[in-house]
Amino acid sequence: MQAPVTLTRRVGWAALAAGVLSAVSVGAELVHQVERDTAVVDRPLFAVYLALYGFGMAALAATLLGLRRLQRAADAKPGRGHRVGIWLAFSGAVLNVLFAAVHGGVGTATGETTDAFVLFGLGMLLLIVGQVLVAFGFRRAGLLERAWLFPLVGAVGLVLGIAAGADPFHDIGLFVFFGSWVALGTVVLGRGESRGRSLQAAREGRA
Repeated sequence: MQAPVTLTRRVGWAALAAGVLSAVSVGAELVHQVERDTAVVDRPLFAVYLALYGFGMAALAATLLGLRRLQRAADAKPGRGHRVGIWLAFSGAVLNVLFAAVHGGVGTATGETTDAFVLFGLGMLLLIVGQVLVAFGFRRAGLLERAWLFPLVGAVGLVLGIAAGADPFHDIGLFVFFGSWVALGTVVLGRGESRGRSLQAAREGRA
């Protein structure tokens, strides 16, 4: 069974948005720092950076739910581990949205950073485990062909980012994670566009 074209496109765009918005947020901080030790030195940009990151993680949460719907629509059988992985990764993305809201809100209001990084760290740990389970579930179901590797690459990137702790490896790991979702979104979106063209050609052939 083929997944609906509209759903496929939405999931593709959501994955692209997740990777791009999050990468822009972190990349902008590298170009122009808005934090120094525990002080927020540029409140307006700080708020923008955290908002971008929050929207990116919200898009990732939407992507994960969309992938679950795609799997159901295609009648794929990725197994129980895949379902658990989707919800673990979804929970990790939601925790990162909460981190962005708390850290961004308090920092903008007070000019001081918070201890909300516990939300970030726990969220990333859930994303690591969740993405591994999601990747092998897609491999088992054969739903994304070789693109099942992208969530696994994202998990490896997060392990690097957390284990390294210090720059530049921390940032490199994060960008690998963000890039993996851009790559997955590109593949899914490409499939949606290809399926859409096939349906259009079939309709024109019957006309």
